[in-house]
Amino acid sequence: MFKFDGPLVQVEMGLAALQRYSSKDTRGLWRKLTGGEPPGWGDDLVKGATRLQMELQGEGIILPGALFSPAQELPADCVRITFGVASSDFDASELHPLKVLEHLARKYQPPAELTETWIVDQLSIALAHIPKREFQDAMNKLALVYYWSSIIDYPTVRVVALLNIGGIFLLNSRPDDAYISVHQAQYIVEKKNFHDPYLRFYTYAALANVAYLRGDCKSSGGLYLKAADIVRPLGERYLLISMLYQSIGPLMETGEYQICKRVLEDIVAQVSQGEEDYGNAFWAELFHLRSEVADRSEAELGKEKELLQNRVQELQTKYNKLAKRKDTVNKLVIALIRLGSSSLYYFMGALNSGDKHYEQHIRVEQTERLMITQVSETGSNYVY
Repeated sequence: MFKFDGPLVQVEMGLAALQRYSSKDTRGLWRKLTGGEPPGWGDDLVKGATRLQMELQGEGIILPGALFSPAQELPADCVRITFGVASSDFDASELHPLKVLEHLARKYQPPAELTETWIVDQLSIALAHIPKREFQDAMNKLALVYYWSSIIDYPTVRVVALLNIGGIFLLNSRPDDAYISVHQAQYIVEKKNFHDPYLRFYTYAALANVAYLRGDCKSSGGLYLKAADIVRPLGERYLLISMLYQSIGPLMETGEYQICKRVLEDIVAQVSQGEEDYGNAFWAELFHLRSEVADRSEAELGKEKELLQNRVQELQTKYNKLAKRKDTVNKLVIALIRLGSSSLYYFMGALNSGDKHYEQHIRVEQTERLMITQVSETGSNYVY
């Protein structure tokens, strides 16, 4: 079974495929009766992978330690190898897993020394494909960037790559696949040694978007408010207000009207602190909406939920146009994307506290199934 918190390289095998590469049980009756240890499942592959690692290492080629595991959900002879974020399935009777591992190790071998500067340059190359509408090239390069940055444990680049992959899936109306990518980014940004608050903010905002598109409004509203809490101490009032606005729709969907009232009060307070001149019409509409929601019962609000949601969205659109959208000291870029009736923010993030930022409007033409893993803490091969 695939482990999302497992090694960078994982090999899942149907039961027949796993038995194909397991040593025969040569124990005699006495050894069996006295508890002699039987051969392990897939132990031939584990030993072979270790030998392959040593051979490739002699050529200067990296092959991370792999996890071999049974996967009952796969066809009996199927083998699935996940290398970084890309996975491929094949028949064990046609291809040997070690041959595939060797091929992938050579394919993913970086053409230069792995340094943070070089990997950031490769990320820039990946994103440069987007304006040219070379989406497949961008996706392929992002997969390489994720793998390389995992090898040297460069978490900010890993998160940016994952959010971009998730954005591709979102724009291709594949929120379930986007969830896998963005959820993996959440694993990284929640670690104690991760220190970029902007990427943490982008990740939670993306999680909120994905949850909303998957129909999980309860989680979506909470995640928008979590993103708001993350960005609040950063002094980015525009981002804070945007997240508060975005939370109201899913909160209303789940009947959390008391929370909606508090969110509207927060929006009024935050807008009031700004230096922008929004005009009397904007203020009148904002105060009217706040009073209308505050004065009505939950039953009344429930009956007019859709109308109120539309008014909130219209008010947010007006705010977006009136607010002075600063680049937040060159720390971030936001692209507003409309997908159906929802407003989606696609978050790319800032590297090294704002050294670089990226913008893209993308879709996917991807034939290779993508899955997300974490880098292994060891370089050894083993069976799970």
